[in-house]
Amino acid sequence: MTIVLSSHLLGEVQEVCNRVAVINEGRIVHEGELADLAPTTAPGYRLRASDLDRASAALGSLPDVRGLRREHDELVFTLAGNEGTVALTRALADAGVGIRELVREQTTLEELFFRLTEPDVGAAEDVAA
Repeated sequence: MTIVLSSHLLGEVQEVCNRVAVINEGRIVHEGELADLAPTTAPGYRLRASDLDRASAALGSLPDVRGLRREHDELVFTLAGNEGTVALTRALADAGVGIRELVREQTTLEELFFRLTEPDVGAAEDVAA
């Protein structure tokens, strides 16, 4: 049985539905299983470490680490591939940095929706130039 649900409450959609269609400007930009959406995004991580400066330097040298930034007492970043966590932990160990906490963040349907529907800011700036 199929039930069509149209809602702006994406948290509820994520809890209730196993398939979604995302429409942007009258065009379907994604249709399929919710599980198929998540692999299209790089996994996000939060790291709490014994020395954030050394951790930042170690992670900054890794090719799979993207968007590295400091937020309060932790480092936030994404990894290009799942195998990157092994290189990440080795780099931190080699730098003498202790890992207090390393958390992989779950991407929400709302975050995925905005990635699929928001215009690319970089592309807009290129067009304007």
